[in-house]
Amino acid sequence: LTKLILLGDLRRASGTIEKEIRAMPFTVDVNENLFLKGVYTKGLAEGKAEGKAEGEARGKAETLLRLLSRRFGSPSSEIREKVFAADTETLDGWLDRLLDEPNLEALFPSSGPH
Repeated sequence: LTKLILLGDLRRASGTIEKEIRAMPFTVDVNENLFLKGVYTKGLAEGKAEGKAEGEARGKAETLLRLLSRRFGSPSSEIREKVFAADTETLDGWLDRLLDEPNLEALFPSSGPH
């Protein structure tokens, strides 16, 4: 099965290989196959790290929007979209500057009128 998967990847036939594996009259225990266990473990770790980063960014975005609302009133949908699309580094920068800026336009200079 491991060789079949590797060969399928080399020949860009992963979809076909997946169909064939699903049609086989046996089940595969990922923990019993060193190759599949390694791929699964790596994918699981990457998925957890990605989910954690996304959750952290989401939490910072929600915090920033809450603080913006308290300080300046409800932000526009444009700013809300910009905040939710931002990475954690950008969000940290906005959070750091939030109390120093006199208004939303100063914090988000390219956002236009509100």
